[in-house]
Amino acid sequence: MRPASPLPAGHNLGLDLLRASAILLVLICHWAGHFGYWLGVAIPPAVEALGDTGVALFFALSGFLIGRILIGIGEQRPGWADFATFLLRRALRTLPLYLLWLALLLLAFPPRTDAMATGLRFLTLTQNLLAEMPDDYYFAVSWSLAIEEWFYLLFGAAFLAAARWLGARRAARLVLPLFLLLPLLARLLHGDPPSLVPYRLDEIAYGVLMAHLARHGRGWLGYPRASLAIGLALMAVSVAGLPPHALGPNTLVAGCALLLPASMRLRHAPAWLAAPIRWIAGRSYALYLVHLTVLTDIVERGLWEPGWLGTPACIALAILGPAVLAELSWRLLEQPVLRLRPAQARTRAPMPAGIEIALP
Repeated sequence: MRPASPLPAGHNLGLDLLRASAILLVLICHWAGHFGYWLGVAIPPAVEALGDTGVALFFALSGFLIGRILIGIGEQRPGWADFATFLLRRALRTLPLYLLWLALLLLAFPPRTDAMATGLRFLTLTQNLLAEMPDDYYFAVSWSLAIEEWFYLLFGAAFLAAARWLGARRAARLVLPLFLLLPLLARLLHGDPPSLVPYRLDEIAYGVLMAHLARHGRGWLGYPRASLAIGLALMAVSVAGLPPHALGPNTLVAGCALLLPASMRLRHAPAWLAAPIRWIAGRSYALYLVHLTVLTDIVERGLWEPGWLGTPACIALAILGPAVLAELSWRLLEQPVLRLRPAQARTRAPMPAGIEIALP
């Protein structure tokens, strides 16, 4: 047996495992539905819950990492230049690949109706801000990215403005309840649209809450097994559909957030296991953005439905195609752009000794 392989400095294997698990759950959900259709096999309805769980993991993890960054900035009496740097760093991480892929989609697979208006909505990340996604669910996976980007803007501005005058600790106590409760109240009063931005901001706020507790209430870090058990129980309850519909997203993402204490203690693994976890985690953003286009537009509609390729070859292409594109994106676009990001004066709040976190 090979010795355990530590991660490079600054990385945490447990959080990489959560990120890799999130994207694999989304991929399996979409692959299962389409592959079952191609093979004429009925897929259990519960498979759809895998995709919801993957997105909830992404939201919890993103909120935790972004929360650490904002708390670190907030503890330094931030100005608007700090907020601008924060937004620029986030934009350079997420938008280049998004805009490139959007441009390719608009050229190769234009919207079926009102292409100019649809393109403008996606360009401004308002595709699900105040109205549902386009009727044909064009570029469907981008609904969650729009929620993330608006959270960075709205929560970041509110938190850092409050932190300037009240300090980071009081700012979190003021701003976090607003972002946790207002979307839930909106769902309770007006129903539960599946992807509208104002109704889903609380899901990322749960991750920020965990970052706040990690910084100012470290007691929860001392009970990772209990936190893990409670988190898994909440996730199971949510997947089973037991909570009221409006509470379903909260129950699921709260359960995902409670996996963080245990995951942060996983820092070593055999090299044969750590390497694929790191690879999948590092390419998860590109895999998420491109996989559904490859699966539906290129493989299913372009190759499988016309009968140009058999089902086994289509399945292989649907799986391998996103992996190849994700690797190219990482090497040729994402890594070079990341090197251009300006430095943030303070990017993360300190963590207890022995815990290393990789920031996105």
